[in-house]
Amino acid sequence: MSANSTPPDVLLDTLRAFKQHGSQGAAARALGISRSTFQNRLHRAEADGIVLNNGEEIEFPDLPSSELPADQLIEQACARFEGHLTAREARRWMEIKVKTNKPIGVCFVGDPHIDNNGCNWPLLRRDIALLNSTPGMHAVNIGDLTDNWIGRLVRLYADQEMSKKQAWKLAKYFMRDAGINWLCHIMGNHDAWGDGPYLIKANAAPQVPVEDWQLLPFESVGYLKRAYVSPDHRGHGLQLKMIEARLNKARELGWHQVVAETTSHWSAHNLALAGFEMVEVEQTWGEAGSLYFSKMLT
Repeated sequence: MSANSTPPDVLLDTLRAFKQHGSQGAAARALGISRSTFQNRLHRAEADGIVLNNGEEIEFPDLPSSELPADQLIEQACARFEGHLTAREARRWMEIKVKTNKPIGVCFVGDPHIDNNGCNWPLLRRDIALLNSTPGMHAVNIGDLTDNWIGRLVRLYADQEMSKKQAWKLAKYFMRDAGINWLCHIMGNHDAWGDGPYLIKANAAPQVPVEDWQLLPFESVGYLKRAYVSPDHRGHGLQLKMIEARLNKARELGWHQVVAETTSHWSAHNLALAGFEMVEVEQTWGEAGSLYFSKMLT
């Protein structure tokens, strides 16, 4: 019990007086204390578990709490936030330097889905050998290493010949044991599902960054992902507001250009209102019939 606590015998006297006089005011006057002091002692008795029961005085043990006090929780929260903020700021833009005066090559590897029946492993094995044996060759993984099905999509594993356990065994080989000089791993949507991020980071070489699509390897160009509005809430300009909010974030990140694609004419209209211009691209990446847009931020 702390030194500042009211002694148990004083709290018991408070309870007896309240029981005898029937009101807080009368009991406080009988004890010669103010009503507020009397109320504080009643609350203290309740907090300490001191009660009068059928004429018997019961004093419960003063058990220590297993939880940290509020001030220590606040200190932890402050330290945790500062750590998260520092880590996030360090990842806004990374410079990955290949220190050599010889020519280098960078191969971008995307969507291998190495556990899917449709993965062309003979071709992938040839490419791994090329990456492994070519001097000065490096690689950037741009996502969707495995299928990593979750939720209702887990049923799709029934149609595959490779189990999830086998998939992650191959993932470890691909990221760490195949001899590829990785510069970074950028997670795709399949990688980000469920426990995917933890498994990717656990299997990657410790020094190789593993980040989401905010990592921009060479240019300050951002991709504006689609933002859908529920049919019940359409017609209030919500999609345009979401576009503008993300453009403001892109400016904070120091991006110079943002690109987007959509198959919706309503979304195309909102992109135009936000200052995007429709463009023609040499290499398409969206669905058939997609419209492509670009906006310069600086």
